[in-house]
Amino acid sequence: MYKTFVHPAYRGLGIAGLLNATGNEIAVRYQRSRVIAKRSGSFTAGYVGYIAWFGRAIAFRTAGANRQGFRFSALS
Repeated sequence: MYKTFVHPAYRGLGIAGLLNATGNEIAVRYQRSRVIAKRSGSFTAGYVGYIAWFGRAIAFRTAGANRQGFRFSALS
């Protein structure tokens, strides 16, 4: 989860916290232990991404993300 948006009229009601909690529940269902959330006390550990090229996906991650154990895996 990254940069949770809550409409200005509904800010201050704890909606972003509920969205983060729901994201954590979803992460557990997919056997993940981390959810990235900005403004919830988290920090930028590094970056991960992939490049799709000729039908193949080439994944990459920075050293900081590697130290934290972030990796791509196929969801079933």
